[in-house]
Amino acid sequence: MIQYLIINLVISIIALALVQRMKEAPAGVKLSIVLFTLCLWLIPVHHLEIRVPISKQSPVSAYFQVLEMVDLADDASFPIQLTSSESKPWWIGLILLVALAKWMFGWQKIKKQLSEMALGSYLVAVDDLGLVQELPDDLTRRATIRLIPESYDACAVGYFKPEIWMGTKHLGTAQVPSLILHEWTHIVHGDNFLRFFLHGMDCLFWWNPLVGYITAQARLYSEMRCDRHCQNQDSEYASNLAKALVLEHKKPVFASGMANHFFHNKKTNIRRIKELERRKTMLKISHVIFVCLSLSLSVMLFARADEVISTKKVTEKVATIGQEGVTPPEFTKKVPPVYPDQAKKDQVGGFVLVKAIFGKDGVVRDLEIVKGLKDKKYGFEEAAMDAIKQWEYSPGTVDGKPVDVELTLKIDFKLR
Repeated sequence: MIQYLIINLVISIIALALVQRMKEAPAGVKLSIVLFTLCLWLIPVHHLEIRVPISKQSPVSAYFQVLEMVDLADDASFPIQLTSSESKPWWIGLILLVALAKWMFGWQKIKKQLSEMALGSYLVAVDDLGLVQELPDDLTRRATIRLIPESYDACAVGYFKPEIWMGTKHLGTAQVPSLILHEWTHIVHGDNFLRFFLHGMDCLFWWNPLVGYITAQARLYSEMRCDRHCQNQDSEYASNLAKALVLEHKKPVFASGMANHFFHNKKTNIRRIKELERRKTMLKISHVIFVCLSLSLSVMLFARADEVISTKKVTEKVATIGQEGVTPPEFTKKVPPVYPDQAKKDQVGGFVLVKAIFGKDGVVRDLEIVKGLKDKKYGFEEAAMDAIKQWEYSPGTVDGKPVDVELTLKIDFKLR
């Protein structure tokens, strides 16, 4: 759990710093970055591992080579805990319970608000508003507009049969075409489904303020992307947006994280207007470089080493499997490891990777744990090293002469 939090925290900070650095990048690019970061919180990233292909002749191959007779594909990349009476994830149930309660509360809230708004509302066609000439053809043909009496609200409601809801107090003003175009653009982009997802993330990660901040940024960039798209179609959109946002009744009655709204808090509205005042944004080569660097930093988190338990005291050059002319030692006796008593009791299993030097004198030395179990309390690592020290073998050779050979062995601990 700690690794999961640390890795996602670092990746999120890198992504947010990248977005802040890419000030002139399109809002759609920024939205993609924060959504990717948000989705990573749904993935157990601490269980992921990047496998890097390394040539056998490479000087760093010693870190990746495993004895050829060992097939790692037969087992998981990480030790598997079968059952454990000591680690019951009761806190997961608590998190899900609170998340479900928040979801139900939000759903009931939006249903109540929509029911109150729908009282006295009525559907109209774009033709009835006399805006056919001012709006795109696909909008005039497909959009469904519901007018809300005595309201300043404007939002897109629904998922599979969405409607544009607009307060009647906007009628007769110059910003009506811009309001309708804005909400229609949200529908075309599928932003109602995006809001649904973001609301779910807010509920599921109620305990994580960073996720709440990322979802807020995603909503902001969604609005900015929509605003930029509208401005490209309507040259008067920026001025109409500013006029609509400074209305006396600028705070709408309807507010929910599960639907797209035209009106937001004052700070967000100011950022939207400032974003439109900038010249047209574009993706520059510098932005691509920043993205590549950030991805590289994030990937490095997965190329990590576990805690090392080592008996090596002296570093020396020894032959390794894969080098030209090197043959591995032939084992004549393999002593199986002693299964730790506590691990048997808790029904815990897995495997350990041990790197060791098999000397030409028949002595195993310089043992080192390459990968052990995450929970070191059971003593699998010590049991594996103790067993390997008792193995008997015929030394490996180089061009027919006995030499010290370094091997990496996989020692399984499986309950039968």
